[in-house]
Amino acid sequence: MNKLVEFKTRVLFGDTDALGIVYYGNYLRFFEIGRAEWYRTLDLPGTHYFDNDRYLVVIEANVRYLRPAVYDQVLRIRTILTELSGARLRLDYQIVDDPSGELIATGYTRHTTTDRTGRVRRFAKDFIQRMSALLSDGF
Repeated sequence: MNKLVEFKTRVLFGDTDALGIVYYGNYLRFFEIGRAEWYRTLDLPGTHYFDNDRYLVVIEANVRYLRPAVYDQVLRIRTILTELSGARLRLDYQIVDDPSGELIATGYTRHTTTDRTGRVRRFAKDFIQRMSALLSDGF
């Protein structure tokens, strides 16, 4: 099974600053898009977890900016799972120019799972089993 999910998106005007360059905080939104597509493609959509009182909460985020993305540019968001434990996981991301493949940004997000009240919960055994099969060593 392919453990990498790629999703294309176009930079919208609202993603950019006055110079037409993607605002730095929007890379985390691109990561969120990558994360949602990764789950939708390889596991279950986020709504499945919400319906079962489980929420994947970001507890750490990192972005390394390598070159600017600009208005109307087509980006490919690449996402993989690189860490998994009983109550935490890490997803890694690459944002690349499409079609050149030039690397624009890299990063990761670490997550834990909570219930609706914000109380940390361990991942269910079936979730750990499914996710273990999707672990990658990196890009």
